[in-house]
Amino acid sequence: MRSVDSAGLLAAEFDIDQLIGCVVYPAALITAPGVIRCVEASAFAGELDGKVTPRITQLAALFEEAGFKSPILDNIRAEICLKWGNLVQSALRADAQDAGADLPLRAPRELARKLGRSAAGRRIHRHHVPRVDREADRRRREGG
Repeated sequence: MRSVDSAGLLAAEFDIDQLIGCVVYPAALITAPGVIRCVEASAFAGELDGKVTPRITQLAALFEEAGFKSPILDNIRAEICLKWGNLVQSALRADAQDAGADLPLRAPRELARKLGRSAAGRRIHRHHVPRVDREADRRRREGG
C-alpha cells in the first residue's frame, strides 16, 4: 500500500486483510443527454494474496446476481495495473484531442516506457506486469 499511500494514512485506518481488489469494465451507451444505459459489465474481483476465500466467492456471486460477469482472479493487482494503464492512455488521448492535437499511439506508449523505467515502475513491473499479459490473454479467451 505504500506506493499509493506513501504517508500511511489509509494503512492507519484500514487493515490490509479487510481489503478486496475489484476492477469494473462497463459497456455503456449514451441514449440521451444525461442518460446512460449499461449494456454489459464485468467486475473482476480477487483477494490481494490471490486466495479464493468465502468472502470473495460471495462478492462474485453478488455481482453476478446484479448482472455482472464476475470472474475471481488470482492476481487482482495485475488487473488493477492493467486498468490503470488503460485509464492513463485514454486520458492522454482525450486531452490531446481536446487541444486539437492528433496524438499518435506512440506518445502514450513512450510515457508508459518512461514510467516503467522509473523506480516505482520497475517495482510494479517486477511484481505485476508479467502476469498482466497472461491475465489479458485469459480474458480475451474467455470473451471478457
